[in-house]
Amino acid sequence: MKTTTQILLCMLISVASYNAHAQQPTSGTFGELNWNLTDNVLTISGTGEMPDSTRLQAYPWNGFFEDEGAFINNRPNIHSIVIEEGVTTIGSHAFRGPATAAGHALTSVTLPNTLTIIGENAFRDARILPAIVIPAGVTVIDSAAFRNNNLLASVTFAGTSQLEIIGAEAFQPATVAGGNTMFSTFTIPPSVHTIGNNAFRNVAVTSIVIPPSVQTIGTSAFEGSHLTSFNVPTTVTSWGGRVFAGTRITSAADVDFGAGLTHIPDGMFSNINLTSMDLPATIESIGAGAFAVTTHTVGPTAISGIASFTFPPLVTEIADNLFNKSGAAVAPSLLTSITIPNTITRIGSSAFASSRLTTVTIPGSVKYIGTGAFNNSVSLTSVTLNEGLDTIQMDAFRNISTLRTVNIPSTVTYLGANLFWSSLITSPIVIPEGVTVVRENSFRNTRIPSVVIGNSVTTIEMNAFSGVGANHTLTSIEIGTGIETIGLFAFSGNTNNLGIVTVRAAVPPVTPGADTLSGSVFGSPTIPERIILIVADEPAIAAYEEAPIWQNFMLITTSISDGITALRNEIADLTSDLGEVEHFFGTVVDLLDIDVEGLGIGDIFWEIGNAIDDLMEDINTLETQLSTCQTDLSTCQTNLSTCQADLATCEANQSSVQGHSGAMLLEVYPNPVTNEVRITNEWAFGDRVEIFNSHGQNVFSQQGGAPGTTSELVINMSSFPAGTYIVRVGNRIARIVKL
Repeated sequence: MKTTTQILLCMLISVASYNAHAQQPTSGTFGELNWNLTDNVLTISGTGEMPDSTRLQAYPWNGFFEDEGAFINNRPNIHSIVIEEGVTTIGSHAFRGPATAAGHALTSVTLPNTLTIIGENAFRDARILPAIVIPAGVTVIDSAAFRNNNLLASVTFAGTSQLEIIGAEAFQPATVAGGNTMFSTFTIPPSVHTIGNNAFRNVAVTSIVIPPSVQTIGTSAFEGSHLTSFNVPTTVTSWGGRVFAGTRITSAADVDFGAGLTHIPDGMFSNINLTSMDLPATIESIGAGAFAVTTHTVGPTAISGIASFTFPPLVTEIADNLFNKSGAAVAPSLLTSITIPNTITRIGSSAFASSRLTTVTIPGSVKYIGTGAFNNSVSLTSVTLNEGLDTIQMDAFRNISTLRTVNIPSTVTYLGANLFWSSLITSPIVIPEGVTVVRENSFRNTRIPSVVIGNSVTTIEMNAFSGVGANHTLTSIEIGTGIETIGLFAFSGNTNNLGIVTVRAAVPPVTPGADTLSGSVFGSPTIPERIILIVADEPAIAAYEEAPIWQNFMLITTSISDGITALRNEIADLTSDLGEVEHFFGTVVDLLDIDVEGLGIGDIFWEIGNAIDDLMEDINTLETQLSTCQTDLSTCQTNLSTCQADLATCEANQSSVQGHSGAMLLEVYPNPVTNEVRITNEWAFGDRVEIFNSHGQNVFSQQGGAPGTTSELVINMSSFPAGTYIVRVGNRIARIVKL
């Protein structure tokens, strides 16, 4: 094709004959071609290529010319274009209409059999052109050649088409109120090997057949079209994303997957109301967002996303945003259950975000859960994570108000920030060995009753376990030996029910910023007086008693039992003080025995009156002191009761945890027990259930379950005194606490 310099030269030649006040030319030459505009009909004749340009002003028939140094724009109304035989190409922008809602008035185009290329934007904005016949010799329809032709109802390929390339946006309509009435059927010639980006995007076509000659399909090639069915040829080696996104298919039966297809591209079925999708067993990978929903409606239909899905056996990763339903609150997700097979090793970011899943089991084959994988899955109540999982990224289970139970496998080494933030978990949490950092907001505003943090953890970041409102549920905290730093407000707002904090590190962990900000690990420099701090050993007691934050605990000790002993000693001291006060009170009363020898009757009454007045003042003072001592005694007794209950709870929790790791332990629950305790056992012949109190006395004996069965035996302990008991069945034992 000719250069831009040649085109400009042609323009100068075509306007040079006009006088100082020239009128718009109606004919002339352009390169090797001639042109004539008569009665709104533009005729192009001659032999060869039409000069090409990136500017529609370069074409003399478009009404742009120079008049006394001024550039004149006087575009004519062209109703019909006739390009005669001999012309081989149409230049870029050659017949492009005005960039207005109306476009130009073109209603008829006749193309020659000699034509091979229709340049980019050649007929763009011909918004009322109703039909076009593409000659058989055309090999390229370039980018946006018929862009914004919203009334183009018919595209016909004459003879045996040699078309090879349909360029990007070639037939994409303009986005206007009321949509478009472009062709509803389209036959892609069997010679086409490339379909460009957005080539048929938003076209009203309802059915299309992609021939096996096609090797490349660009991004969003058919996105938003009215397709109700389509085929996926295996000859395609290069896919763009979102090829069929937002189309009108409703089930897998509407899609013809080619034999041997191995890959589903990114976003391929996004924004589609599929009731189900069974992919071919040959599929090895599924692209990001393949079934995602990012819009409320497609046409008149509300989009809920896929309802049922089975992973092909060769797929090993769940891609990012695969079923993500972001920004689509109008129609709730239909995906309520999913089976993740043990072939899956990775779950991508936001893969199931905003789903309606109710329970999820992650198999041990999964090593990685991405950012926000199940975020905002507002119906999810239970998550089971299996051994083998290594990494859980940030926000993975955030904002799930229905979530109650979750476990963290011992193989996990990385926990992301905001992990369970505002997910109302009620099960105890154990941070496993291997994790080094509990990141900010990880368990913020959850309702976990207790947490055990492994020895490998060196850092607990800001707000990791903080809670507000009803989320004041922590009763015990156990932190391992490796802890060095605990961030501000790590447990803020979670001290209302807290009874015991255990820190195994010999050196008290530090809290950067605690000296300059109003707050500390527990949200306030003042720690409730009833909380006991348990540390590793006697030297650690001295270290914690001198450390900021930690020195404020009511009691710092090495064990719960030692703590209770210390409280008992304090109560004994208070009781002794109370006895001294009572003795002093008796001494004052003895003052009434006044020596009246030698005194007259009046003087005697005078002395008695004075003695009574003095005595009443002393009695009032002593009664106030006595009341204060009694209040102190009551407070200490209450603290003792609280600590004893905390001891019982911790001993029960310890028994439950140990029961899962020892081969000879017996499974009992609930523990602690108030009324009935349940014993699960594999019963052997002659098994008896025996219960012993803390003095070794056998207080209960009963025949066990049927030999050879595994069953549950219920024992009513409501009449048993509170205390610790040992349950024995054969050589299996368990320790339980009766409240």
